[in-house]
Amino acid sequence: MRLSKVKRRFAKRIAVSRIAEQFWCEKKLEIKLMHGIEIKNDAMAVGEKVHREVALRDSLPEADNFLDWLGLQVYFSNVSLSQFYKNGIAREVFLVANISQENWKWFLTGSVDELKLRGGRVHIIERKTRKSGGIPANLHHRIQAMLYHRMLGMLKRQDYSENLKAAYGLKEGVRISREFAEKAGIGNREIMSISYEISTKIMELPSLSDTIWLIYERQRGGETIGEVKFRVDEAWLEKIIDFARAYWTGEREALKTKDDWKCKYCELRRYCE
Repeated sequence: MRLSKVKRRFAKRIAVSRIAEQFWCEKKLEIKLMHGIEIKNDAMAVGEKVHREVALRDSLPEADNFLDWLGLQVYFSNVSLSQFYKNGIAREVFLVANISQENWKWFLTGSVDELKLRGGRVHIIERKTRKSGGIPANLHHRIQAMLYHRMLGMLKRQDYSENLKAAYGLKEGVRISREFAEKAGIGNREIMSISYEISTKIMELPSLSDTIWLIYERQRGGETIGEVKFRVDEAWLEKIIDFARAYWTGEREALKTKDDWKCKYCELRRYCE
């Protein structure tokens, strides 16, 4: 696929995980997208399974079309937010925030691992599974978590339903298919109707804490390996967003990581050599 076409795909809407990948190795991300390579190893599969189990979604069917997939994210995010108001914890909440500025428009999307009520404030927690022990290099994880913090803060002032509609080009009345809804145990199939409920629930959340937690857990067994606690740096994050966006707008080329150890274990290193 031509590089210009790849970049146009993300000029309007981009997943937070894509931006996080840029700060692991932007060149690797570019190669993946240009060649249509999807890296799926055993460690990643186990990590995804653990996330689904924690969010109590491990028994859900796989959606085979975009609207059913999107509807699934929206429906269970609404369920999860309802749980937050009951027990102070919400897991896998799908966010869509408008971070546009005067001369450009961009929507960020992604599912925050956990929202937890502590001391009257909402804390963002990102959980990462690891095969080996020890806390890894985690700049990209910090960026991912801070972007979720930015998104949730903006959504307390924005209309989630309008963002969803604009980011994905949805129309009123768009529905999850009846067949998939029955398999997934989904009652309300109206995606926009559900999103209106999410808008209200997010706006009514308590204030956000500026402290974020990264929790690293062992894939087998789930015990905690280590925790990283840090504060949001809004000025630094703004620079990160501007730098990341400059790649997608064609203002600069992809940068290769300066960490040689990443290259040693990279599945796509032959494309760089």
